Amino acid sequence: MTLEDIQREIAALPTALPTSGDVAAEKPARPRTDTVALVEQNAARPREVPTWLAVVAIVALSLVAGMTTYLVRMKTAGDSSTDPGTTTTASAAYDKGAVVKPRVPAREQP
Repeated sequence: MTLEDIQREIAALPTALPTSGDVAAEKPARPRTDTVALVEQNAARPREVPTWLAVVAIVALSLVAGMTTYLVRMKTAGDSSTDPGTTTTASAAYDKGAVVKPRVPAREQP
């Protein structure tokens, strides 16, 4: 940019600044978008959740809780192989002829 270009641009600028009345006439009023205005705007809205959405949310959360419990129990049941006496299987519980096994090895008699 040369000095002549700069002088032409300065000459093209308006010589008088607009007054406050002119600015208000040129720009339309913008709605407030600050935080307080947004909170006030949303405070008037109803906060009711549709019944179908509430039922779906409750069922979904229940399924997630049930699956989580199932997975945790499956993971911890696999770790109990070190001490097999801590759990009883269904087949052993209903077997009437089963011999009760001691949890602690018997002491050797001298």
